[in-house]
Amino acid sequence: MGSFVVTQLMEPFISSKIPSNSYLAFVSNDTNITGSSTLVVPSETLQNGFWIITALTIAISLPWFGFSLFFKHDTNTTSKRDCDGNYRLRDLVQTLNPNSCAPGHPVFVVIMYFLVLIWSFVVIALERIYSKYLYSFAREQNGFTKQEAANILSAYWVCMTFGRFLGFLVAKCVHVKVIIFIEGIGNFVCALGMYFLSYQNLMLWVRACLSGILIGPCHPSVIGWANRYMIVTGTGMAIMSLGPGISDITILTVVGRLIEGFGIFTMAVVVLGLGSVSCVLPFAMQSTACTRGDRFERVEEDAKDNDETPLLSQSNHIQLDE
Repeated sequence: MGSFVVTQLMEPFISSKIPSNSYLAFVSNDTNITGSSTLVVPSETLQNGFWIITALTIAISLPWFGFSLFFKHDTNTTSKRDCDGNYRLRDLVQTLNPNSCAPGHPVFVVIMYFLVLIWSFVVIALERIYSKYLYSFAREQNGFTKQEAANILSAYWVCMTFGRFLGFLVAKCVHVKVIIFIEGIGNFVCALGMYFLSYQNLMLWVRACLSGILIGPCHPSVIGWANRYMIVTGTGMAIMSLGPGISDITILTVVGRLIEGFGIFTMAVVVLGLGSVSCVLPFAMQSTACTRGDRFERVEEDAKDNDETPLLSQSNHIQLDE
């Protein structure tokens, strides 16, 4: 929601031509927009948009700040366990122990978390690239006006929000491993469309909306998928968060440098590469997961066996009595 609002809020402060050297611009050699013009953002005008966003952020945070001041949590009730260094050390060791996720299968846990980390890195990289460079791609590659480019970026964010809600509903009736395959293959198809059909404006709209729907539930889906095959602990959640963190740190800088050196179409090349990885990963992930099986299905089978055992014992007693 915030991404949708901010996109529309910042659009009036973005200019479409370079009037003087006093403007800070990102350069385009594409002449399909305004002849030999260059897309620019006037620094003085852009600051106004950031000031508005800052004011909104402060206004939203003030009620929470007041709540923390007037409703303080009682911190005097510290348990003996919290003060005991030995307890804390043992808890730390247990938290870092892979056996806490899948007893007796530490190698399986390490491989699973590695694959999940790669998946999170790839899908968050795709999300960041779309959100940061889709506007520029639409302007330079397809000749969109600034309003049209802002609208397609907003549509991407709306579809992404809808995709997360849709993923929650679909997960009620479809196994999460199927959802992972749909997301991975779907992202690859969207990447192919961006690479080969980027010149068609309608296809850019379709691809942007479809990508948003597919990418939205990707990160929550992989958490649910991992939890089917091992116990996802707090440490596991931290490891899963490493992928998005590394992606945020690296991918935008790398893609920005590539676009600066080779042009905006480099975005489509990078997206195609990431989409290819997202298509292959579900096969590697599921192949690894199948070596141990679904832990919930094992629990159901064990419970079924335990229910049948008393019945067999009872029938044996009846036969002996006869």
